[in-house]
Order: sequence, then structure tokens, then C-alpha cells
Amino acid sequence: MGMLVTTRLLKTYFTPNRYFHDQISDLTGKVAIVTGANTGLGYATTVALAAHEARVFLACRSKQRADDAIERAPEIKAKYPNAPKNSALEFLELDLNDMNKTFQAAKSF
Repeated sequence: MGMLVTTRLLKTYFTPNRYFHDQISDLTGKVAIVTGANTGLGYATTVALAAHEARVFLACRSKQRADDAIERAPEIKAKYPNAPKNSALEFLELDLNDMNKTFQAAKSF
């Protein structure tokens, strides 16, 4: 009985999501703010959104790291052949550990 319950729980809560980047519709005219957009999942999200023509703000603490991520933007074209040539990627200074900087980012946006 315990094994059945465990199996059911695992299937319910740990089934892989079957949503893929190619199922994202056209995002022309949409704006996205991605935190931690210079590395890891944030960068992967940025790439996927930009590939579908969203205007993406890379919300990062470091302008240099955000600029480095923007320079890697040609990677978008390599991963997604149908991506626009000039994906709109912009830096937004945001430090969620500092409420004053968070408010400044919101005001500047």
C-alpha cells in the first residue's frame, strides 16, 4: 500500500512538464523582465523569449554581466533559426536584496 501511495505521489508531483519552447506563441509587442537573466535558467528563459520576438529586460545586479549576456545574443540565432535578427535585449539594474534599488528599478521602468 505504501509503495502505491509513493508511486502515485511521485507521478502527480514530479511528472516532467511537457511544455517546450516551440509551443510559445509570437510575443511581438510583449515585454518580459527576467531576473537573473545573465546565467542559468534566467539566461535560458531570456533566449527563449527573445527567440519569439519579445522585448526582454535582463534584470541583473551587474551591468557588466548583463552586457556579457547580451553579447552572447547571437547564440539565440544559432539555437533558434527562426529568431529575429535583432532581438530586443536591454539591461535593467535590479538588486532584490536592496529594497531602495528595487524601487529605483521600478521607477525607471
